[in-house]
Amino acid sequence: MRQKKLLFALLLVFSACSIFAPKQQSLSDQYVTGLGLDETNSEEIIFHLKRDKPLAGGNYQLEIVPRTAYLNLVEKVLDQNDKTCFDIKIVVREFPQANNLEKWKIKFSPVVDLDADKDYVEATWNNVASVVEKKIAGPSGTRPEWTSTGTACVSSVFPLENGFKLKIFPNFIAWPFPESESIDWKFDRYVLENGKVELKEKGKPSNYKSYRGW
Repeated sequence: MRQKKLLFALLLVFSACSIFAPKQQSLSDQYVTGLGLDETNSEEIIFHLKRDKPLAGGNYQLEIVPRTAYLNLVEKVLDQNDKTCFDIKIVVREFPQANNLEKWKIKFSPVVDLDADKDYVEATWNNVASVVEKKIAGPSGTRPEWTSTGTACVSSVFPLENGFKLKIFPNFIAWPFPESESIDWKFDRYVLENGKVELKEKGKPSNYKSYRGW
């Protein structure tokens, strides 16, 4: 009887762990192309394309979602068909001079494995929202936190399923942190063969897991 109770308790623990375990991102380029995805919604696409990165020792939090043609189709976005765009959000603490996203510089490269300046194109800002300030609890009382969102675009269409890289330049970075950071997207490549979606090539991303917390 005691063993049955113990087994039942263990089953409950494993069940709870499976329910509350964080969802893992997929690196499939299907979330870029839509190949083989019939009922995927925009939230699912964004989850798998989004990259999170802390900057400036964690005082800035960066979130980027590429506006792929498939995501635009699902969300019925019609004004980005002749360019490549990225939805970007920053959350800033400690340094108010960095809280305006429009002052940050974003550079795009369709080449993942090289890091030469000639491979990058600087993006222009569209639809940058007003900075939102709120108070958060800190070790010595409340302190301000600033959020800014916008869309950065380059004026050409690129096949993002081939992989790409962004270089991020905040307008202010305190010493000793680097003045820029790179984020790359590399995907598992899938193709349609004999009516079936098959894996063609494995991607090797540098930093695709969502950053949780500060």
